[in-house]
Amino acid sequence: MKYTDLKITWLVIFLIVNLQVSSQVFIPVDKVLYVCSYLYEFQQDSNSNTSLKSQDMTLQIGSSVSRFTSTNNLYNDSILMLYSNEKPTAAGFGKIWQQVGGNTTHPFCKPNIYKNYPARNQVLFTDYLNREYLKVVENPVFNWQLKPGADTLVSGYVCHQATARFAGREYLAWFTTEIPIQEGPYKFHGLPGLIVHLRDTKDQHRFTLTSLRKVGYNSHIHMHERDFRQITAREYAKALNASFAMLYNRIQQENGLAISDDEQKARALQTTKARNNFIEKY
Repeated sequence: MKYTDLKITWLVIFLIVNLQVSSQVFIPVDKVLYVCSYLYEFQQDSNSNTSLKSQDMTLQIGSSVSRFTSTNNLYNDSILMLYSNEKPTAAGFGKIWQQVGGNTTHPFCKPNIYKNYPARNQVLFTDYLNREYLKVVENPVFNWQLKPGADTLVSGYVCHQATARFAGREYLAWFTTEIPIQEGPYKFHGLPGLIVHLRDTKDQHRFTLTSLRKVGYNSHIHMHERDFRQITAREYAKALNASFAMLYNRIQQENGLAISDDEQKARALQTTKARNNFIEKY
């Protein structure tokens, strides 16, 4: 089995699980007022500055709640909701596969992040990892330090600069008061304007706003309601690394995998080993 086949296998499992319960899990928590598109560029291997990856991400902003996740996740959710009444049969699966089969999301970008949910000032982080639904509920505090005189033009907006430390990294953020919304990518928020660009000081993780639009139709921010096990952010980072280690060992031992091509196996091992630079460091 080739490594690309492994990725497809995991996508198939994801779709089957979601098709079986999709009618029960999408709970509207707020109406979408704005949609911000970000390009997330990151160095997946901390030991290689050529291991650059990118993913299109979306920030949905409501009157109180926001959701940040990969653009692929939102598209997949919309398809699953469209076919929520389909029975978990081969025919039902086939309809969905035709529309989402080519959408792949990097493991670093799979989680859903809700701000001001389940309560004000709380951040809810959810993911499906190691065959388990996990959630982190926290109250991250960003002690932003504004840098007067560092104004610049970013993505067509006049931006001001601020710095903060979060989860083991130092960050530089450029925000604009032209859009007076205290929001931003990932868990970042709390500045007097939308974050247009953000990166860590080692330039291993960066987010850039690529578009912003006001939503003029009835659209909702949806929460995936599952039987989550609650853990801490530190425990999640540990579990993520453990999942890569488990996959590495499985590929190495060819446990349940019909890998006959040594070159494909070596590539799969290298790719899995390289995923060691998650945005949060503990």
